[in-house]
Amino acid sequence: MNMKKPKNHRIKGDGVSKIYLKKDCTKYAVVDPEDYDRLCDMGYWYVSNGYAITNIKKADGKRTSLYMHHAVLDFKYDPNVDAVVDHINGDKLNNCKYNLQKITQQENVIKQKKRKDNTSGYRGVSWNKASGKWKAYIQVDGKQKHLGYFKELEDAVRAYKEAELKYYGK
Repeated sequence: MNMKKPKNHRIKGDGVSKIYLKKDCTKYAVVDPEDYDRLCDMGYWYVSNGYAITNIKKADGKRTSLYMHHAVLDFKYDPNVDAVVDHINGDKLNNCKYNLQKITQQENVIKQKKRKDNTSGYRGVSWNKASGKWKAYIQVDGKQKHLGYFKELEDAVRAYKEAELKYYGK
């Protein structure tokens, strides 16, 4: 079935604008009206990680990807700066300024939801088939820190919670 892409439009009454995304006519990003004109003609599309993305040409002529939430906050990624743009409510297509904040990578890791492929039911704990034990780990400064292997799930969870307190203060 070949769907006709709807035109981008503004929603009257609730103060936001919709930008329909290429490759999936049913998905759209929400932006503030003042960002609409600047963003709607850039050709954003929906990608499997749940974000709206486009390609832009850099000053050197090379093309690079640009996430819509980065464009809204005029965020330039710099590997030497510990900052990311976070969607406060977790909706990756809500790119209104009230829903975006610059935070550190560490803060972003703390905020992340439990992964869908989580086998233990706990953050930072997974079953390791090779050892036949529970593996505990935590993200620190963008790197995974191994906390150990444990026979009992409760011991692995305890190790993660202690590391969470040590590294994140919570």
